[in-house]
Amino acid sequence: MSTELRHGGQVTSSKEMATSVSTMLTKYAPQIELSVPGAAAGLLKPERIIRLLLNEAGRIPALLQCTPASLVGAMLTSAALGLEIGAHLGHGYILPFKGVATFVPGYKGLVALAYRSQQIASLHAHVVYQHDDFRVELGTEPSIHHVPAIDRDPGPARYYYAVAKLTTGGVVFNRPMTVADVQKVMRASPSSKRSGGPWQTHFDEMALKTCIRRIAKVLPASSELAQAVAIDDAVEGGKRPIVPPELDWLPSEATGTGGEDITDGETVEEPQS
Repeated sequence: MSTELRHGGQVTSSKEMATSVSTMLTKYAPQIELSVPGAAAGLLKPERIIRLLLNEAGRIPALLQCTPASLVGAMLTSAALGLEIGAHLGHGYILPFKGVATFVPGYKGLVALAYRSQQIASLHAHVVYQHDDFRVELGTEPSIHHVPAIDRDPGPARYYYAVAKLTTGGVVFNRPMTVADVQKVMRASPSSKRSGGPWQTHFDEMALKTCIRRIAKVLPASSELAQAVAIDDAVEGGKRPIVPPELDWLPSEATGTGGEDITDGETVEEPQS
């Protein structure tokens, strides 16, 4: 594979990048062992990390301009949360902001973390299409009635919503978002301007993630879900996420400075056709 990593005027082959990442993982091995849950250890095998990173760089070329340290930091963040990067699972993505690779959780990653709290019996997000039978009632007896139009063309998307059932029997749902609501969120997100980013390639999935993120704030949650939501909130607000407490030993070159702006001075790439 001829993929190259460019940073600081230097050009590094994919083989050299693999060596650099492996060296960093070896260097950080003692801290990683204490910071990352044992179940996530399989996510940190160097050869697997390189393959996933190169796959992501194939979709988002700007990742090739990020520092190797930040690529490792992003992978460690995803592993600390027990999530895997890549569109194949939708658990999370690595996006470039000002030369620093940043892990951003996906819709399915937030759902997976919600289930791990063992207080959520079910959590789903849905697209409501034009020809679906859909009604919402709020007030003292809130309810959602949604029958998909599965026997004909459903038409374009109209709404997005999330609904959760607690193990105690309670049901929680958020007010459905219109397409215009979601587009407003998208326009405020710096990741929406990234070539090959998830807002461009998976709009419906990002809309559902927005609904999941909003409902997660009122659900009984694990610390991992709270951290993932905080990361996503920061990025959608144009700020560098605060590093998870388990990884506060990472140098700033691997994480950037939490809370700093990630939009000013960036070169925005046009979507690839």
